[in-house]
Amino acid sequence: VSSGNGKVNENTIRVGYTRLISLTEHAPYNKIQSYIWTSEDPTIASVSEFGTIKGLKPGKTIIHGQYKYNSNYIGSIIVQIY
Repeated sequence: VSSGNGKVNENTIRVGYTRLISLTEHAPYNKIQSYIWTSEDPTIASVSEFGTIKGLKPGKTIIHGQYKYNSNYIGSIIVQIY
């Protein structure tokens, strides 16, 4: 799971805004819907089945993407909501 193009602050999202997760070339499959997306703290940021993260309140959480067809493949990204 990638935060985008690697720029500083690429993992920050404003409250009420969204950002789409992009997969890296190391992902076992590049279709976003082939992953189960979860937020460690869904009160800070939610994530849809299509990998869209929405900032809900200020804070920091981790978004996980687990490949549906092999649970050994899990990617994570830390997001800061402000």
